[in-house]
Amino acid sequence: MKLIALLIILVSGVLYQICSKSIPSDVNPFIPLLCTYAIAFLCALLLAAASGGLAQIGTELKKVNRFSFLLGAVICFYELGFLLAYRHGFSLTTLPPLANILVIVAVCGIGLLFYGESMPPLHLAGLGLAVVGVILTIV
Repeated sequence: MKLIALLIILVSGVLYQICSKSIPSDVNPFIPLLCTYAIAFLCALLLAAASGGLAQIGTELKKVNRFSFLLGAVICFYELGFLLAYRHGFSLTTLPPLANILVIVAVCGIGLLFYGESMPPLHLAGLGLAVVGVILTIV
């Protein structure tokens, strides 16, 4: 299942960047976001129905916490950031690596500081090499 999850992330991530870059720059950025979330809602509804989740929707909704709602807002701003960055000249070869390494470094720091997670020295070295690698790809 881990491999399937990674494959979904890979394919979706690639298509996400291509679609974001391909949205016309003269359209109000909030209109494509509305279209995006309308389709996302329909996809989630269909997947919930296919998995039997709609049968217990009341029970399942009671399990949802505030972070599900916060995630919706976060994703909206995340996508808006990519749309605006592409409109202001970032390319497919620079924006995703730069954005992802910034997120990776920030999330690793948050994991270490606030969640008590640990990072072996080898992983820290790998993170350092990744940062250097991204810098080399964007300069």
